[in-house]
Amino acid sequence: MGKLERERDAVAEGVKTLGKEVAEREGRLEELRSGPSAKEAVEKERGVLEEDVKKFHAIIAEISGRIASVEKILEEKEKD
Repeated sequence: MGKLERERDAVAEGVKTLGKEVAEREGRLEELRSGPSAKEAVEKERGVLEEDVKKFHAIIAEISGRIASVEKILEEKEKD
């Protein structure tokens, strides 16, 4: 009888351990379901980067305009 009780206790402990593992995996599954997918995260990051590129192009255009204006002023001063 002692052997059967030890076996029963071992099985009960195994069931308890598996129950904890199931709960952990269910929690992880819920996190994955509720969070953005990898594709959504990449698309969001891409959108942010594209906005940054637009801002940089605007800054470059503004600086190019200023350079042209300064060059024009320098040419006028050189003529005088």
